[in-house]
Amino acid sequence: MNNLPVEADETGIISLGSGLPRHYALNANIFRGGTKYAVYISTGTEWDGSTSSSKPNEAYTWGKIKLFKPYEKNSVEVVGDATIIFPLIVAGAFLD
Repeated sequence: MNNLPVEADETGIISLGSGLPRHYALNANIFRGGTKYAVYISTGTEWDGSTSSSKPNEAYTWGKIKLFKPYEKNSVEVVGDATIIFPLIVAGAFLD
């Protein structure tokens, strides 16, 4: 699976939840200089001290997400239940 992001023209990540699956996908993108876009949808909070709640800024520092220009973000974090939020995002993508 690590070869998929390396060989792709561009990559983007939509992370539903967090933890190991998100970090596995992000780590695979380190070898290509980072993913171009990232969307995190999670109920994790920073104060609980888990890596599940790590923000996109952490991924920028490790080169998991590309930073094109200083202060120009190409990622977003949505705090909430992914089973509710993700279907709304998909439905919104198909609206005219």
